Amino acid sequence: MSICFFTQTLQDLDALFRDYPSILQSLAVPTLVLWGDSDPFFPVDQAQRLASLVEGTELRVLEGAGHFLPEQRPDDVAAAIRDVGRAGMNS
Repeated sequence: MSICFFTQTLQDLDALFRDYPSILQSLAVPTLVLWGDSDPFFPVDQAQRLASLVEGTELRVLEGAGHFLPEQRPDDVAAAIRDVGRAGMNS
């Protein structure tokens, strides 16, 4: 049953997230989109679309990483968080 729910959710993404572009476009904070190039659920073009919604967003694509970046690449995730924190302190 959970697989059916998950599959249905993926099919309805546009409806579920239709308000997010306008919300994201209103952000004015240092923003980083961190993405795995081997994500089995969401391809890199989704990351590019997301990053394009917030002005000044940096997109980092981790080669060989999948969907669960904190588990798969904890050091890269920690470094990315530090970088965003430093950027915020310098603004």
